[in-house]
Amino acid sequence: MPKAILVVICTMALLLNHSARVAGLNLSLADPLMALVLLLLAAMRQLIIPVFVLLFFFLVVVVSGITAMFVTPGLFGVYPDLSTLSDLVKLVVALLYIICGVGIARLGVHISALRWYAIGASLVALLSVVAEFGGRFLPDSMYYAGFRFRGFMVDPNYWAVLAASAIAFVIWDRGLRKWARFGMVLCLMASILLSGSKTGLITLAVLAVVLIFERMRRSEGSVGFNVFLLMAVVALALLWQPIMTVVAQAISEGSTTFPQLSRISILVEDPSGAISESGSARGDAWGSGLAMIGTSPWVGVGLGTYQAVNEAMFGEATVAHNTYIQIAAEWGLPLGVLFFGWLASLLLRASMRERSTVGDILVVRNMVITFLAGSFSLSLNNARMFWLFLGILIFLVLDRARNSTGADPSHRLFEPALSDGGAPAFRDLSRGSGPA
Repeated sequence: MPKAILVVICTMALLLNHSARVAGLNLSLADPLMALVLLLLAAMRQLIIPVFVLLFFFLVVVVSGITAMFVTPGLFGVYPDLSTLSDLVKLVVALLYIICGVGIARLGVHISALRWYAIGASLVALLSVVAEFGGRFLPDSMYYAGFRFRGFMVDPNYWAVLAASAIAFVIWDRGLRKWARFGMVLCLMASILLSGSKTGLITLAVLAVVLIFERMRRSEGSVGFNVFLLMAVVALALLWQPIMTVVAQAISEGSTTFPQLSRISILVEDPSGAISESGSARGDAWGSGLAMIGTSPWVGVGLGTYQAVNEAMFGEATVAHNTYIQIAAEWGLPLGVLFFGWLASLLLRASMRERSTVGDILVVRNMVITFLAGSFSLSLNNARMFWLFLGILIFLVLDRARNSTGADPSHRLFEPALSDGGAPAFRDLSRGSGPA
């Protein structure tokens, strides 16, 4: 593979750390490079697409489009407008990033791409730390409400979840020197704190639990590690209250210098109130989304109508701030359950014991999990890096399930036996019709 193609792929991954809202669309500097990568994959006869992904995409577009045009006007008095076209574009972009992820994994350069994604996030994080102690020299556009760091993203919570996914990779990556990994993780964690994101900290906690369980799986025969872990859990349970008191006091004192900490103090003081206080109104947003699902559970409210329907019902045009509720409300429960059920099965297959030694599968799985954890408080269904990671994971899981011999996996990708139902799981778009 020419080095120029690798440079384009890694640059695209690096630029995933940028996002901007333009004319109602979340755009990224990575988008034109993603299109270039797809063209290069086609030129190299490496452009492939999972058939089941393509079929599901068309199913979502047809059902949600018909709902927006014919069902939602009757139920809610809301008619489709340019927002419907905007949401269709977002779905197409998500599909293209999945295809791009599959192609990158097939070329075998996914680790290089993810490394540059993590390096980019770490550099932005380092910038936030230097600016915090160096007189806040960064432009106002890199902060939300004047003090919450969001980097080059549209939202500080979005940035925090992105940083957590970068941590998942950096911890695993043995291609980086230990001192570099340590410094990158510290910068990323500090940047999450500087974002003032409760969602980011919760996502980081979920990642920590996943890594601990993975370490336990690898250490089943190690009595010493299991005893140490048991003692640590018991000690943490016994000392939980004193520890939380000290942490709360430290956060309270630190918030005078770093106001971002005042937003996350509620996680320690009153976790149950974190969804509705300190500038967060997640409870109300979730409630309105669930109400939409209750009103139209089978087909949802359709493409591009969520905010308008929310305004018609509750007087406020807002998103669900929860990917699961947002998708179920837009697509309907059947399609939402089908999608997340399939996604859960993919993660389980990535975690199967017989493939537990395949490290790249596990690290991509963990990066997907970080976004799924953040999805409980954010609407991340338009997060392009999530769909890129998902495409990579699809290739790694489905292909290596049939290629455990260590041979070159690419030639096996088109075998009809790869699909559980006997149909080809992937279609080669560069070789005409039918599986190659």
